[in-house]
Parts: sequence; C-alpha cells; structure tokens
Amino acid sequence: MGTLSRLVIAQLLITRTSEDQIIAIVRNATKVAGLAARGIEIRQAEYGDPGAWPAALDGVDQVLLISVSGPGASRAHSSVIVAAAQPDVGRIAYMSIIHPDASSNPAGGRARRHGALIAATGIPAATLRNAWYHELHTTLLPQ
Repeated sequence: MGTLSRLVIAQLLITRTSEDQIIAIVRNATKVAGLAARGIEIRQAEYGDPGAWPAALDGVDQVLLISVSGPGASRAHSSVIVAAAQPDVGRIAYMSIIHPDASSNPAGGRARRHGALIAATGIPAATLRNAWYHELHTTLLPQ
C-alpha cells in the first residue's frame, strides 16, 4: 500500500465513514498491520494474480483503483477491472493520468485501454486525472 492509498483511507476516516466500512486490498498484509489493528479489513491480492481478485472484491461496493506503472501494469489493472464486473461492485474510481489522449507517455495508452474496459463493464465510474501526486512533491521537499 502506497502513500496515496494511506492518505485516502485517512481522509475517509475523517470525513466519510468508519473503519468497519473500509476494505484495504494489498499485496503485503504485514505492511498494513496498523490498519488492521484499527479495525480496517485487510485482504490480500497481487495485481498479477487475476484469480485472487474476485474473492478480494467480494462484498465490495466501491473500488478505488490507483494505477501503477512498470512491467505488467496494464494486465494488472485489467485483472482488477474484470473482477470488479461482479454484481456487488457499484462504482469504480480509477486514478489515471492527465490528458491520456494527447500523452506520449506509455501510461496514456494504458489509461485509454482501461477507460474502455471500465466502460465495457457498465459499472458507473469516475476517472480521476492527476498530473503528479502531491505527496511525491512533499517527500522531495527536503532535497
């Protein structure tokens, strides 16, 4: 679980909901023991393991999919989106990049493909387009 995920959970707890309403799906559950201790349900699923996602998303009403980069990222996101097409998921929020249609960044093509895949599921969705995660800026301030 990255910095943005932790910030989202913290904000949800402040403004929207209680611990028992949040499910954090992570690659390594030992890294988020503090969240589990607070009463947040932790489920483990690796992006690259499509078979793990249906169970991880069981009973989940809304999904925030924060895009990752690197080898296998496109397949990884697709696994989550396809699994989210199960009946329980009612909304997907997808963190993408700004202006994917005009971007020469390889992530632009990935964002376009994922947008099309999300649309094909029929699940109501919001695509959040950001240029740069602000928490990355704040970690670079000391430098």
